[in-house]
Amino acid sequence: MNNSKNPPTKSHLFTLSFMIFMLFSLLGKQTFGAAPTAPPPPDRSATTGDGLIAIPPYAKVTDLSGTLTAPDQEGLRDEITTLKEQKGAQIAVLMVPTTTPETIEQFGIRLFDAWKLGRKGVDDGVLIIVAKDDRKMRIEVGYGLEPVLTDLVAGRIIDELMRPKFRANDYRGGLSAAVQQVAKVIGGEPLPPVAKPTPPTVDIYLPPLWVFLAVVILIVAAGFLGKRLPAHSSYWLAGLVSGGLFWLNTSPGFAVFLTVVTAGMLFLVANVLNPRDQGQTSSNSPYSSSDSYSDSSSSSWSDSSSSSSSSDDSGGGGSSGGGGASGDW
Repeated sequence: MNNSKNPPTKSHLFTLSFMIFMLFSLLGKQTFGAAPTAPPPPDRSATTGDGLIAIPPYAKVTDLSGTLTAPDQEGLRDEITTLKEQKGAQIAVLMVPTTTPETIEQFGIRLFDAWKLGRKGVDDGVLIIVAKDDRKMRIEVGYGLEPVLTDLVAGRIIDELMRPKFRANDYRGGLSAAVQQVAKVIGGEPLPPVAKPTPPTVDIYLPPLWVFLAVVILIVAAGFLGKRLPAHSSYWLAGLVSGGLFWLNTSPGFAVFLTVVTAGMLFLVANVLNPRDQGQTSSNSPYSSSDSYSDSSSSSWSDSSSSSSSSDDSGGGGSSGGGGASGDW
């Protein structure tokens, strides 16, 4: 009897190879014969429920096409900021892959209305849009600038400055030239002066006149009652009532200040105008000459109002009349 093992056949080798292949497929988290799927590319132009391009948050320069570098965007922001500081007009630049299903004109009006570029009542906003994949561009102009930045002027900026640069793939240069030319055109327009930020103010709410009269009466009454009530109790009572009246009828910080002033007046009444307690020793009274009122360092004046200044992170409330120009390259 031959006890030697039978050599493996070709069918055995094939079965073993197939099992090894299946094992590696399972370990690699993929099914047999299926290629691994790559992650989807990021959506640079998200749409709303009606299929329109979603309006991005406002910014001086926004690039959803991935074209402009960080230094490019920073340079454009500096140019736009300079114009806003000098003339008050507001320019915004937006690059998107496409505006489909809308035309660039329709998208421009919708975006302008959403961002509300320009100052309210002045309407000195300008919007520059570039749809890179559509090879379309547009300059949308606010109501207040339409007399000077006319459709003809906006069209010349597109034809003579932006189109040649874009055809050479110099998007930064084309946008910079457009921003600078818009700034030159607006620079000669007599726009309202730029509002300077107002410094923070401190609102002091004075108590009504009857409160001051009531406090004066309390101080005088404390002077008379001090001869009959023991150990300055009348002054303590007058001080507490005065402080409560101030606290209920003015701002907290000013109330503390007035209370300290009232305490000083009560101190004069108790120790100068009413000398009955002078000469008493500390053994006869719980109050000694070393007692002093707490300093007024705790009476900090609170600022109950905030300064109103416009933020560079939002539009100023302007509107567009649909004026401007469009073009391609």
